[in-house]
Amino acid sequence: MALRNFPRIWLACRVLGYCRMTRGVKRFTDLRACQACDVFKKAVYRLCENQQIAEDLGRRKQIEESASRTTAHIAEGFGRFNLADFARFCVIARSSLMESQSHLLVCR
Repeated sequence: MALRNFPRIWLACRVLGYCRMTRGVKRFTDLRACQACDVFKKAVYRLCENQQIAEDLGRRKQIEESASRTTAHIAEGFGRFNLADFARFCVIARSSLMESQSHLLVCR
């Protein structure tokens, strides 16, 4: 059953840049996915300083937490040293990005 999912997991990991041996990735901060999530997180924090979002403390907290969880999930998956675990945590990070997007759409 695990082998049936292997091509999808392998492709997800290749897209996210998880080949440590061939690409010289030593820290999770070297991953392009983590760098992109960090840029997104900083943009969300700047956006939350907007007066409309800043007034709604509950929504602001939800948006900031979901944006900051993306890099945390990638870091946790990277630290597992297991390709399948890393792929699973990258999927969770993507879910956090979708959660952030949903919160931001409500604020429009």
